[in-house]
Amino acid sequence: MKKIINLFVIMLLLACSGAFAAAEEIGLKKGLLLLNEGKIDEALAVLREEVTKNPGNAEAHLALGVSYIEKGDYVSARGRLKEALALSPESVPAYYTLAMLYEKEKNFSDALQEWKNVLRFSKDKEIKELARKHIRHLEK
Repeated sequence: MKKIINLFVIMLLLACSGAFAAAEEIGLKKGLLLLNEGKIDEALAVLREEVTKNPGNAEAHLALGVSYIEKGDYVSARGRLKEALALSPESVPAYYTLAMLYEKEKNFSDALQEWKNVLRFSKDKEIKELARKHIRHLEK
């Protein structure tokens, strides 16, 4: 699970790199870099501060959610991921991460719903196929 989550963190970092010019998003970039380096506690501190300063930043909530997953705090992770989705209702990385978290927790009905959201909103062919595989498996 960690390797898959870390892959999405890297993808998120690359996707958002153009948005990091704004001074208020320096904390997000720093938090993602720390998370990618495996410095989970440091990443959590930076990302919590970023979410406090910029509560409307969906990417910061997503990154904080991923950090909580890495820490093993799934309750806090769910809260941050759901907040990211409230702010950005078509966020494929947030749906994907939430689906993986629900599967890890063996909450298969919610995982199925989140995979369907990944399929609904993703424009990437490979991500859509991955979602279809998970959906087929969960519907058995």
